[in-house]
Amino acid sequence: MRAAARVASCLLLALGAPPARATVNPLLLFGGPELQDFLGCMTCDASEPYSIWNPESDYGSPSHPLSIWNREGRYGSDGSPHSPWSRRPKSVPVVVDRAGNLCGNFAVDRAFPGRVSDGYLIWLLEGHDWIADHLDEVREDFRSQGAQVPPCGLPPSHGAEGNGG
Repeated sequence: MRAAARVASCLLLALGAPPARATVNPLLLFGGPELQDFLGCMTCDASEPYSIWNPESDYGSPSHPLSIWNREGRYGSDGSPHSPWSRRPKSVPVVVDRAGNLCGNFAVDRAFPGRVSDGYLIWLLEGHDWIADHLDEVREDFRSQGAQVPPCGLPPSHGAEGNGG
């Protein structure tokens, strides 16, 4: 199951956006019981074709059935058993990096096992309704650059390296 997400993430990145526009650390979202549905790049800027912030892509559209911004869709509704916003999910989407490393389960429930811990991903989960209501405004923040998050499993940088000592 997770192997399919790894293979798909590598293929999408190898065949996807041109290198000149590529995001440094793309985090990709996959959903469905077998993680068969690619739901978009969560850290790509709004000009990239796989970005959840691109209004011209399926992944950034509030009307596409697989978009996380479609409140009536499989992955944007709080009533779907496969949505990160479900109160009783059967499966939740997962976030992986470009190498296919699992970043965590994309679930709004703070007690969900293996839930993502990155602040940006938590912001997306917990602010979903507000973001969806202000999608055009929020997209502007992602026009020239995507979200800056560390690769899965690495802590964020805290200034200069070394112990200064």
